[in-house]
Amino acid sequence: IVVIPKSAAIDVQKADSATVIIFTLNQRGEIIGSGTGFFVTHKGHILTNAHVVSDEETDKIFILGQSIAEPTLARKIWLVPEHDLAVLLTELPTQIDPLQLMSGDVPKGAEVWALGYPGKQFSNMNIFGESYEEMDATLTNGIVSRVFEGTVVDGPERYPVIQHTAEISPGNSGGPLFDECGTVVGINTATTASERVNDTDYFAVGSAGILNLLEGRIVG
Repeated sequence: IVVIPKSAAIDVQKADSATVIIFTLNQRGEIIGSGTGFFVTHKGHILTNAHVVSDEETDKIFILGQSIAEPTLARKIWLVPEHDLAVLLTELPTQIDPLQLMSGDVPKGAEVWALGYPGKQFSNMNIFGESYEEMDATLTNGIVSRVFEGTVVDGPERYPVIQHTAEISPGNSGGPLFDECGTVVGINTATTASERVNDTDYFAVGSAGILNLLEGRIVG
């Protein structure tokens, strides 16, 4: 049984409110992909992974979430493939408080939580007859296993990468990894699995590296 302290539970609620599911649609209006993102400014900027929104067939991007009951259009304003980072822009609902990013590295052993919309969640919703109007992000927790300098995708620059034990799966990409204060320490981005045993590792791009990229581009 995972017991979340009351102070942390309040932060989880805030993070849940600011976390959205992202759907990409082609010109025929068909959903061709999904992922997760989260609000980071009062102007409606959303961070996610580049691979969530970079499909060449993408014509429109819509978001939904706990605080966004109707599909809302978002537009892509900046893509950094070598850091697997994308910035979207939409109108921020008044009831949502943007999440803050940690400017330094999260310490090894720190407890962390991951929020997102894994693809398997839709199967679970169908099994239990849940309404899509009440869609809610999935929360998992774990600890930071290590922090190192590396690249999630091929690129010339190295940046902070967090290996952690909070379970993520396809669909979680672009979602926040946050600490007990509700501060985002990284963006969940990748998993690796051993071919011989059922053993999966989870990775996030560290927020310190993301802030360096955003500095001067997004005020606040």
